[in-house]
Amino acid sequence: MHYSIFSIKKITGLFGLLFFAFFLQAQPNTLIIGKVKNAKLVKTIQLTLNTLYLNNAMDIYTSNIIDDHTFAFAVEVKEPQIAVLEYARNKGLIYLEPNDTLYIDCDAENFQYSFEFSGGLGADNNCFTEYLRLDAPELSIFNMTQYKQKKYWYQCSPKMKDRMMAMDRSSFEKYMQTRKDNALAILEKNKKSHGAELTKDFKKYFKADVRYDFAYHRMMYGKVFKNKYSLTDDYFDFADKIPLQSDEIGNAWYREFLVAYFDYQNFKSPDDRPDYIFQYEEGSRILEGKTKAFFQSEIITRAFKAKEHEVIMDKNWDYMRNQDYG
Repeated sequence: MHYSIFSIKKITGLFGLLFFAFFLQAQPNTLIIGKVKNAKLVKTIQLTLNTLYLNNAMDIYTSNIIDDHTFAFAVEVKEPQIAVLEYARNKGLIYLEPNDTLYIDCDAENFQYSFEFSGGLGADNNCFTEYLRLDAPELSIFNMTQYKQKKYWYQCSPKMKDRMMAMDRSSFEKYMQTRKDNALAILEKNKKSHGAELTKDFKKYFKADVRYDFAYHRMMYGKVFKNKYSLTDDYFDFADKIPLQSDEIGNAWYREFLVAYFDYQNFKSPDDRPDYIFQYEEGSRILEGKTKAFFQSEIITRAFKAKEHEVIMDKNWDYMRNQDYG
């Protein structure tokens, strides 16, 4: 069987310098093969890996769909994470991890909700898709609602915004706990029925996704709607139970929670340090390894985007001299 495959790497952001040298040479290590039923006029399919947290880039791969409606991607995956599969402007999410395979059967007329998975990552993706159906994610950035709190922009789906607007503290806390419990119940069910097929990395990723989705939205509710619902300081006690150090750096909710958490700490206990310096130094004090390196690079990048070059420049040079992942 012959596939025509090519990849495109788009570099975005300010410098493309954070982690960049280490990840410059792409080495495909994961194979995705699929078939699109009812594929008609559009004869290509696209897969996007958000690797901004690693190399300040979006990795975009395109495959032709050949006469038997099949496609294939050979991609480089550095960390367990989610990728976006797009056909004719219809998008779906898939879970990928390094050094494995995934087979996908889908229908162009129903796309993500028609996905059927097999291969090494098949059971993982079947479980993940069941999880997504609890509350279908918003895949268009243009439809997200954003709220600015000090130097940080929270964002959430329109459905989550409506819930936050309508629910008082007790109702929202109960909703988020039920949401979390229902998600973990899906994992436990799949462990019982397909436990041997679920990868170790996926189970860790799934738990992290649930934990930090919960933590991020709880934090957002507390910061954005503090005055609306007259929230007292004890509302934020939940944050003390959320582990800050994790190796799930490929999880988007984890990355967002880290930045939101240290922004909250800056709000909670302000001192004479500029905001970005406070976050950089406090994160550096608590975090370790590649999580620390990500957080430092993220704060530097956010400071540059905010045009606070002079404030952050010393930290930038210190990061470039001392971090171990570039």
